[in-house]
Amino acid sequence: MNKGYTGRKLNEYIWIPKSKTYLREYREFLKICYDVQKRDGSFNDRTVGEEMVKRRAIVDRDNTIESYIKKYKVQTIGNQSYVSNARMMIRICRWLGWMTIGNAKAIFILTPYGINLTAFEGAFPSRLASLYEHHLMKKAFSKMKFYSVNDSPQYRNLRFKQRIFVNMLRILSYFSHCSHYELVVSAFVLKDERNIDEYKHAINRVKRLKDHKITIGKALAELGLDCNNKSTVTGVYDGPKVMLSFARQLGLVENIPVSKEITPSIYKEYSLMYNDSGYIRPHGIKFVSSITNEGREFLKKYSNKTSIWFDELVNKLDEAALLIYLNKSNNSLDLSKLDVNFKEAIENLSKKGFVKTFGDTVKLSIETDFDLFHDVPFELRDHVIGILKKIDKEFMSNYNLIVERIKLNEVFVDKNRFKMGECISCAYPSCKIYSQTNQYGASDRFADRVCPVDIIQTSDKGEIIIDEDKCIKCMLCVNRCPFSALSINKDKLKLTKSNHYLTIEYAQKVKETENLISEKGMIKNIEIKDISHIINLFESKISIPGRELKKDQFYVLVRNYFREFGFEATYSGSGGMKTRSDVTLLKPYLITIEVKSPAEGPVNLKAVRQAFHAAVQLGTQITLAVGDTIHKGAIEEAEKFRKVVPQIKICLLEIKYLLFLFLIKNALRINTSDINNFFENNPGHFNREKVEIFIKDKSSKLKLRDDIMKEIIKELYNI
Repeated sequence: MNKGYTGRKLNEYIWIPKSKTYLREYREFLKICYDVQKRDGSFNDRTVGEEMVKRRAIVDRDNTIESYIKKYKVQTIGNQSYVSNARMMIRICRWLGWMTIGNAKAIFILTPYGINLTAFEGAFPSRLASLYEHHLMKKAFSKMKFYSVNDSPQYRNLRFKQRIFVNMLRILSYFSHCSHYELVVSAFVLKDERNIDEYKHAINRVKRLKDHKITIGKALAELGLDCNNKSTVTGVYDGPKVMLSFARQLGLVENIPVSKEITPSIYKEYSLMYNDSGYIRPHGIKFVSSITNEGREFLKKYSNKTSIWFDELVNKLDEAALLIYLNKSNNSLDLSKLDVNFKEAIENLSKKGFVKTFGDTVKLSIETDFDLFHDVPFELRDHVIGILKKIDKEFMSNYNLIVERIKLNEVFVDKNRFKMGECISCAYPSCKIYSQTNQYGASDRFADRVCPVDIIQTSDKGEIIIDEDKCIKCMLCVNRCPFSALSINKDKLKLTKSNHYLTIEYAQKVKETENLISEKGMIKNIEIKDISHIINLFESKISIPGRELKKDQFYVLVRNYFREFGFEATYSGSGGMKTRSDVTLLKPYLITIEVKSPAEGPVNLKAVRQAFHAAVQLGTQITLAVGDTIHKGAIEEAEKFRKVVPQIKICLLEIKYLLFLFLIKNALRINTSDINNFFENNPGHFNREKVEIFIKDKSSKLKLRDDIMKEIIKELYNI
């Protein structure tokens, strides 16, 4: 065994670059690439990286465009963060057929598929005329091959003849769940998906792992991978991590937590499987993946299509042109009307069972996705295009129109039978998405997401689907529904659907949604008597051992509460952003926020210092540290800072009080000015007494009835 081998040499293992994985960011990234292409004729990792910096799509703590680029100018290419960031995303996009190499080394252009995606706007996934963004992305992933014809020739490993994304899901479909490393030793080492014996061998390796006949360390050793080499372990883990993230966003897989308390049988399974496996340790696994029903439908649609590999064609250019034309035009070809002689190519394709001839006509005899931008090497593509033009001179000019489209019809409530309190299946469901966000991920991660745990989805028919068992009772979706169709009933989130839906064209549905919200929509106040119960439920949900709210979820939660008060708020502190402020309130008041998720622990001394430095960096006088709990030392540390630097107000806030303010927002008409004044006048640790003073002051200004004010305060002291 070569102990130095990390799995990144493209030899025996499919290595996927550790890239960003939020699909909405890929759409925005493609737009940046396209703008540079229109300006320069093409793009590369440097020109795109610099454009990302200029647009603040990638940022650094020195906080200026010029100083960021200057700072990294003297570094090697590998250490220039904005270049490497763009490079990894370009690699993924090439594998997905969204971009390809241009007419020079390391120069790229978008394909028609990539250009199509740049047309989408707003919330993700979006719809545009007859195109559905999710549909186009699923199709791209179904074609994703490790032998990428859009890569430079030196990076193509012709031994791999498989669609990695499809085969990862195929492996998952055989089992109730799999870990990342089980996929490493099965789907990610599969060479030829057509080889039934090899495929069975991969499945059998996972079965041996689950039966505890081998450990994961021994399974890796069978493949020449060393679990005692940290570089190997982290390198091979990246592939399934990236691919599974994409699959989750497309609704094809879901996570199952691995916890001694919640899933003891799964916890035991992996304690045994990971035992004595070097750097792969049982306590390191947090969740495993399971294929969803939608994932099985995806496999049903795509896995049986015949994959054809360009290097296996005999008369490559002619055969490729024929396959592309027959696949894309979905017609038979009348050979008698052509000047091109395809006799040899047709004979070769017929022997393989790919085409059939009927007199002077030829047509496909298989289902395939063989395509100009996924299957023909970029250096030979112009030659194939020349042949296609001889078949049909309009073929390439119409290519963008040939991209598969669907007639987009969706369900919508029957307006004549509409009742308040029922879900209408909005075109842009406000319970799920912030439709007016159009920022790149580095400026605001998960910019369009309302639900912090992302349990609200829409089906291809446009129906709202909620995994109610995973609800954390944050009440964001409940508050945002204009028809009060969401509620907490018997401690569970409940979505009330209408019994009267019609199917209409999507464009019409957009108009009808806007009209109905304008005519009937209203936001219902949360019942005051339910507030403390909801908050106590919420507190219990976010801190379950093994299932504590993670960083991304909690940061989105904090950002969204402030959005609901009217702030322009961003999740600004994700990895790669290099800003000190985790959540930043930009308008109408600039406030920085250090956030500690329940999974990270309480707000501590370090969090207070980070909150202070975030305020200094952005030049604001109000900064917060928000978490589930506040450590006593943090309160003392904030007091020290206040004495030394009194002009910077450091406020320590438990999430339950932020939720409380959100729940009484409508009743007390709380706005951004109220929130800003609240923090400015109350530095230090927020407690019930401070919130009570705020309630009384606001109630007095509103001339609120005394009994209502007392009821609100009573709920405050019950949390």
